[in-house]
Amino acid sequence: MELNLKMLQAEQAEATILKDLIQKLQADLQAHPESLAAESIKELLTLYREKYTCLTKTLHTAEAAFSALPSESESLLRMRYQDGLTDRLTCEQVCSRLYIAAGTQNLKHRKALQQLEAILQAMDPPCKLIKK
Repeated sequence: MELNLKMLQAEQAEATILKDLIQKLQADLQAHPESLAAESIKELLTLYREKYTCLTKTLHTAEAAFSALPSESESLLRMRYQDGLTDRLTCEQVCSRLYIAAGTQNLKHRKALQQLEAILQAMDPPCKLIKK
């Protein structure tokens, strides 16, 4: 499994959308089990469930890894990559919220990524951190 930090927000949003679509399709199928579209709905349900399962595994892996970090590293990475804001926080915004200088934030960010990478490698099965 791979964990792409820059994609976490998008994956969280996609999982929410898929969950809603799955519920709506299930309701449609229950309401009209004999319709001509029933087979197509079943195929979509299968595809959406597979994608949702894959996304939730990734999100659970990220949550477990973030939770295993020291609190300062966890806060920094959550602010940069996971917080449900419209856009990820800029370096300046993270520095302001953590009351640290930009140079310090850069060092702490690198250290937090190294810690996260070590945690992901120690998981069973190991997970690869994508930093692109």
